[in-house]
Amino acid sequence: MCSPKACRESYGKEFRTEPVSAESYNEAACPFKAAVEKLQQLRAQGEDILPLKVPPHYQRLIEDEVNELGDFGGPLYNVAYPKPERWTTFVPNEVKNFVADNEHMPAGLEDVIIHRYTGKILYLTTSTCLGHCQYCFRPDIAGAANQDEGAGDNLSPHILDRICAYLEEHPRIREVILSGGDPLTCEISRLEYAVQRLTAVPSVKSCRLHTRAPAYAPQGLTDRFIRLLEHCNIHLVIHAVHPYELDAEAATPLLAMRRRGIMMYNQFPLIRGINDHPGVIMELGYRCTELGVHMLSMFIADPIKFCAAYRVRLQRVFDIADEIFFHGEAWLSNMRVCQDTPIGKVKREHILPYAAGPDQHIFRRQGRSVTYQDIPRELDNPTPLSRLLYAGTAYADLSLWPERYYGHERSA
Repeated sequence: MCSPKACRESYGKEFRTEPVSAESYNEAACPFKAAVEKLQQLRAQGEDILPLKVPPHYQRLIEDEVNELGDFGGPLYNVAYPKPERWTTFVPNEVKNFVADNEHMPAGLEDVIIHRYTGKILYLTTSTCLGHCQYCFRPDIAGAANQDEGAGDNLSPHILDRICAYLEEHPRIREVILSGGDPLTCEISRLEYAVQRLTAVPSVKSCRLHTRAPAYAPQGLTDRFIRLLEHCNIHLVIHAVHPYELDAEAATPLLAMRRRGIMMYNQFPLIRGINDHPGVIMELGYRCTELGVHMLSMFIADPIKFCAAYRVRLQRVFDIADEIFFHGEAWLSNMRVCQDTPIGKVKREHILPYAAGPDQHIFRRQGRSVTYQDIPRELDNPTPLSRLLYAGTAYADLSLWPERYYGHERSA
């Protein structure tokens, strides 16, 4: 474990600006180059796969990672570029959209809002993202505008007229969640207008906004945006998956929001090859807390097509959660661990004591059931901690997890 001072300095390094181009791949990295080419081929064949989209800031983080590791396939690289095994790893019963979002879009507001829970709606402000995550579980929604980057947003006055009318017709809706895509790809003036309209509805008591901007484009967290959050009391939810994403440039606006009393949370998925170790999650939690961000939820990956290489076997998810509970402070170990499903969010307590079939689990919630297709044990190879946290930690004690201790022998 490196010293806190050394690790804080490493968060603020100056990074190279050259992109990872085809010429950057050496002979040993041919599988990674081929994986990028395969992505482009599958998209040309009509598969619902997001195109590569790596923001300049994140590209610099990846370049620094490649320099540190001496090769490709580190955790941040795996966020933005496809693993070679992504195109060869499959499990039964994979689907296009596990949570069936389209079934909860009201007539006339398709691709605009999702009303799954009585007291809140998800407002898809745009389908455009700041960058594309390889493990994305909503490529059919996030990628809707990617055939035409000029497709616009859902912030026009006539769309907001329909949303506000819907809110007035459903006064039990107390919260509006601004999501997408990423709201930070929208013009700030249009975002301000939308928030003003939404918060003027008497039954709406709170708004929150979800974004990957701290990791992908921290320069988008401008003072004007911060004033919007502060003035309208909007809760900010970031989606940081790894502590190294929260470098000095990301820290500056987050600390500014902390000083102004803005409530901030982190919600993220547990992804193999990116953060599938309790040490990574604890370091992420400590880094978030330092910046005023509360750890909210850790999600189990959805069983969708082309994502098996990113999923963690359910028992190992719970092993990781238990390790955080055993070794983490109460404010960290109380983070919610859950799975989003067609019947709503479920937790470990909702698993029935019998299986539906090989590597299948039944979740039951409020009288409704859903079957979750797990990945086989032999596919879930834990990522070495030395690779996940190659630059060390500022807070987490990695001696708690010798490499031999944390692996398959602990997971059923």
